[in-house]
Amino acid sequence: MDPSQNNLSFNQSLHKLVYLHYCFVNRINPSRGRRRKKKKKKNEFLYHLSSIYMKLQNSLNKVSSPVSRSYCYLNRSTIFALSTPPGVSAIAVVRISGPHALNVLLKMGKLTDPPPARKAILCKLRDPETGELLDKALTLWFPSPNSFTGEDSCELHIHGGTAVIKSVLTALSKLQQFRFAEPGEFTKRAFLAGKLDLTEVEALADLLNAETEGQQRQALRQMEGALFKLYSDWSGRLKQILASLEAYIDFSEDQHLDDSIFITVNHDLASLKKKISLHLTDERRGEKVRNGVNVVLIGKPNVGKSSLMNNLCKRDIAIVSSHAGTTRDIIESSLNLGGYLVSLCDTAGIRETCNSVEEEGVRRAKDRSSKADLLLFIIEAERAVTLYKSYSGIEKDFKNYLLTEDLGIDFVKENYLDGLSDNKSCPSVFILLNKRDLLKPDDLQVISEIEESVPLACSISCTDGNGMETFVTLFSNSIKEICCSHSGEEPAITQQRHRHHLEKCLQYIIEYENAIEMDIAIAADYLRNAMNELGKITGRVRVEDILDIVFQRFCIGK
Repeated sequence: MDPSQNNLSFNQSLHKLVYLHYCFVNRINPSRGRRRKKKKKKNEFLYHLSSIYMKLQNSLNKVSSPVSRSYCYLNRSTIFALSTPPGVSAIAVVRISGPHALNVLLKMGKLTDPPPARKAILCKLRDPETGELLDKALTLWFPSPNSFTGEDSCELHIHGGTAVIKSVLTALSKLQQFRFAEPGEFTKRAFLAGKLDLTEVEALADLLNAETEGQQRQALRQMEGALFKLYSDWSGRLKQILASLEAYIDFSEDQHLDDSIFITVNHDLASLKKKISLHLTDERRGEKVRNGVNVVLIGKPNVGKSSLMNNLCKRDIAIVSSHAGTTRDIIESSLNLGGYLVSLCDTAGIRETCNSVEEEGVRRAKDRSSKADLLLFIIEAERAVTLYKSYSGIEKDFKNYLLTEDLGIDFVKENYLDGLSDNKSCPSVFILLNKRDLLKPDDLQVISEIEESVPLACSISCTDGNGMETFVTLFSNSIKEICCSHSGEEPAITQQRHRHHLEKCLQYIIEYENAIEMDIAIAADYLRNAMNELGKITGRVRVEDILDIVFQRFCIGK
């Protein structure tokens, strides 16, 4: 019999026993749903069923086999919580999960039979002790294992008044072995029941906290199991390789296994190593979608950085003044740009100064620039025209010439903006020519030439808004390129935790390659550690899987 069908049959029988035990304790005739008159002689059949149920509950709490272990939740408390935001609303949803969830419908809803699964039933909710009417509610029943948590679960859709919510939650707390759920406990129980892996749990949290369409799309893709399938595939390949090595170590003489097995092992491992390396060097795109793209505004004082900050965020964030050097500290704000989260940082104008406070602001601006994903370099359009006319075009391209002349050669080299470094973490640079409203008609032609010759260059006026629409479009495309320019169907890394375990996995594979010539047993242990690192990402680490593959692939014991 299929284990899942066996488990389902087991749960259906268990639900019947739970209901019959409830009928026995409360003196209810299970066939008619009416309360029986108390008799001196108890119904021996119901008593026998109640005894079976209690023995079954005790035995399930003691067993440790993989199949039975998933049903050891009978000794857990039943949890409940308000799943909708607190406050007055039309409807509020109360969620219940645990082995005694059915008691909510039987004792508070006064139902005589378990309701049909996943069908809305209208019933009156009453206090389990006083019988006082609390509310009329739609109830939904989700018997295990076909529920989010894998346990018996139900939902109460009640009216969203403060008093109603409070009275229902108070009534639930009066039920035996019921308690308020701890933060994340429903999802934790779903993970423990095997309904979700850790990547899907993290994706669920990301989906709940998503502020942009990009974060939503990435979280939904991860919830569908994109990362889990990828890492499970890699873990499966390592299991196969490790099983081959384990079989060679233990049975090479008895089964006449030759050294040709290492050709296949080394080929498979080299392919896997390449895939993990490419995955790690994907420039943290998934993490940027999740955490936001770090954009830093840089330039000389009084070029309009603060005005641009206010225009992009559509509110007054930075102080705008005609006096140079107004911004001393870093001013940060977040905005949704093209469906992606952008962390925008306004910094102090970069210049030589004797003011100790402004000098500290310049130091912080340079430090933050070195950590940016994108630098938004702002320069007055009139100065850009002057530099363009004096540009000879011999030493470097105009963009680097513009940065060097305005910010200084030291700043350009410190941030690898001169194109002479192979550092892949160097930020992209968007050139913004501000104050175009102050230009003469002849200079506008020069500005057009700069925009055509320099990638990611745009002229605007923060005063009258001229060119802002074009700039926002180009800027949004740059943000999208940073987050989604990678090719291929494989999902990107979304958490620093994933990157940490993948880097350790790759390191163990390298250590295997160094140790295989000296000691095959030690080398195999490195692969075992590599597989465990992948298992830590998804939350599924089983040493028994290697033994399963060994016994399936090799005729051991024949």
